[in-house]
Amino acid sequence: MEKILLNKHENQSEGVINGFYKFLSGINELIVKYNSLPLKNLETETEVNKFLSNPMDYLDSAIQTELKLTISPASIKPRSPEIGKLFGIDYYGFNRKVEGTPGLAILQHFKWDANTKKLEMSPSEILQIRESYYQFTESDAEVRAVREIRQLCVHLNKHLKKYKNQIIFPNCDLIARELG
Repeated sequence: MEKILLNKHENQSEGVINGFYKFLSGINELIVKYNSLPLKNLETETEVNKFLSNPMDYLDSAIQTELKLTISPASIKPRSPEIGKLFGIDYYGFNRKVEGTPGLAILQHFKWDANTKKLEMSPSEILQIRESYYQFTESDAEVRAVREIRQLCVHLNKHLKKYKNQIIFPNCDLIARELG
């Protein structure tokens, strides 16, 4: 069965894409915030994915392993927020930033760019989102109906040109464009 594109639903697909860009902006701000801390920067896709899987656990681990404190007796283990405070890290402020970042579950749509140090959406991902909103004919009867309507529009347009001073079917051009 032949399929004919009926509608691209561009408003809906662009709304989703814009939502992804807004989400992406928040995630990239979180990465920039982390990289501004006196800790090893996130450089690779593996590091970014590990960080984004649980940002606070990643921060805790980095504070405990990268910021060395010698405390006596050795049995005393200071907590990450206190260690971070000694090094100018606003642990609780970072936690608020993490909590304000919407669900990280949609990260599969983004790829880490090592040059820009940001997550980005690929053009193929954007196209895939747009195409997921396309509406096609679903039966042979619909295909025949669309072809008949297109033919009708072609004939009406011929008459519109012939009688251009008289408005017979003012929306015919619009209908023809909508139907391809």
